[in-house]
Amino acid sequence: MIYTIQNDFLTVQISDRGAELQSIRDAEGVEWLWQGDEAFWGERAPNLFPFCGRIWNGLATVDGVPCNPGALHGFFRDRVAEAEQISKTEIAFTQTEGADTLAGYPFAFRVRMIFSLKENTLTVRAEITNTGDRTMPYGYGAHPGFSTAFAGGKTEDYYLEFPVENQARSLCFCPDNCYLVGGDQPFEQKNGRGFDLTDDYFQTGSFFLRDMPTEVSLKSRLSDRFLTVSYEGFPYLGFWKVPGASYLCIEPWFTRNPRGGRSNPPKPADVAVLSDYAKEQHLGPLVAHASYTMNLCSSKESTRQNGLDMLQQDIRLMRQLPGDYYNFHPGCHTGQGVETGIQQIADALNAVLAPDDRKATVLLETMTGKGSEIGGCFEELKAIIDRVEQPIGVCFDTCHTWDAGYDIV
Repeated sequence: MIYTIQNDFLTVQISDRGAELQSIRDAEGVEWLWQGDEAFWGERAPNLFPFCGRIWNGLATVDGVPCNPGALHGFFRDRVAEAEQISKTEIAFTQTEGADTLAGYPFAFRVRMIFSLKENTLTVRAEITNTGDRTMPYGYGAHPGFSTAFAGGKTEDYYLEFPVENQARSLCFCPDNCYLVGGDQPFEQKNGRGFDLTDDYFQTGSFFLRDMPTEVSLKSRLSDRFLTVSYEGFPYLGFWKVPGASYLCIEPWFTRNPRGGRSNPPKPADVAVLSDYAKEQHLGPLVAHASYTMNLCSSKESTRQNGLDMLQQDIRLMRQLPGDYYNFHPGCHTGQGVETGIQQIADALNAVLAPDDRKATVLLETMTGKGSEIGGCFEELKAIIDRVEQPIGVCFDTCHTWDAGYDIV
């Protein structure tokens, strides 16, 4: 069933199937949302839960028991949600667990999607609640497709623009199966602020950024019309389209708490399964990579504290995996200066590491040194190591090191 909210500026339609947006029209009747075309992509704006992307072979493990939460983007988008019309300009849709979800995702939950209008702004809010009595792992992502025909012309007449110059980085994916392969690389932008919508960007599918500003605008060279998507709190932003189609998906994702980076520790049974599997398959040592949002030397105290919280929790986890490695990006000093950043990184490591943390070795990753990144030269990494009381090591990222200007070929 399709529901409508509206005001003097916008008329918005939402389906109760997956709480999926169906239409966003302005007062002049211009459609801003992709209307779906099976020749390219039949959906319009799915919500992704309980995970984003793909799970290897469609299988996950909970308490040592295999389960199948779905092959792509989770099940939320395919289930009907209960609608609650709050007012003419606001509506909510709620899904809870059922027999159809518990077999593959054995957790009790409530997902409430709230859509509200204020003047020419549509706000979409996801409230996700664990209604059970055990830890619930999950991810959430938005996947709206926006029309690249709202100002006429061709898709090539449109472009993306961030409000400020930035050093956003592109995550590295395997082009054959879209799984992360680890690491990232500088994202080339036009004037440091965005890119044109040429199909060259999408030959291998989607791409995802981190360290980007908290909003981006879709604009046209043919008109002063534009739309802006804001996504504060989301650490990753994806872009996707099928070459030749007249839409662009702008996708804020997170699979870990974006504000604090906290996650609950694994159960001993899961640790045992991982350890036994690694031994049976002769895998190891394992390398765990810290969250890309962790920044121990930000000029913002709240960001540094969040990074410290992540580091403390990750190190506690690594104590259960002796003999392995924990790798992280040193961070960006964001205008404080290299010396201040180096000291803050060393202080954080000294606050967290203890003698028994030698069971798992902490690694500083070599970086490109772009923007305010620390670790673009070996001298900066040595300066951190010299100030850390416990032994730590270095992860030699050849791509980053080459991009930093070292001739390693």
